[in-house]
Amino acid sequence: MRTVTHEEIQASMDRVHDMTESETRKFMRRMQKEQPYIQVYVAAICERDEFEDENDADALANLSGIVWHAMRRAAGGPLVQVKGHEIDKREEQIMQLYRYAEGEPESDWPSMVQTWMEDYNQRPLLEFVLDALMSPENPYAVTAAGSGMIFTYLKVIIDCLDNAKSKRRI
Repeated sequence: MRTVTHEEIQASMDRVHDMTESETRKFMRRMQKEQPYIQVYVAAICERDEFEDENDADALANLSGIVWHAMRRAAGGPLVQVKGHEIDKREEQIMQLYRYAEGEPESDWPSMVQTWMEDYNQRPLLEFVLDALMSPENPYAVTAAGSGMIFTYLKVIIDCLDNAKSKRRI
């Protein structure tokens, strides 16, 4: 998939934040229809009581909608449905990477992160997520512990959608 632009991310964020309650329900139904496994993944995380604060669960749900919408926009329409096993596989790969990083000296982390980000196809989207979660303004009112978990879950979603093909015929 092509890289999502900053403009597409901003347009998706504006769209999600400006929706009425009725538009939000319609938006969620469309996401459920197109990417049901991602919806179930997000719902399951929010229901597991992993987060200290309800704002963390709300932020995950909100940001996952922005991510999906931006990637759908970049693809020119719906993407092939991501399957549950793909989500599980990617989550495990990311967790292995984290376990590896935990074994390295903290002084090496900045260079590891820079290396990981160097050729990352969806870098603008990942930077948007990082900014949304780590910004001093804290627009989503997430907790410190919640921000790391939310980042991980969104990275799983971004990676899976990035690997999905557009349904649009070229």
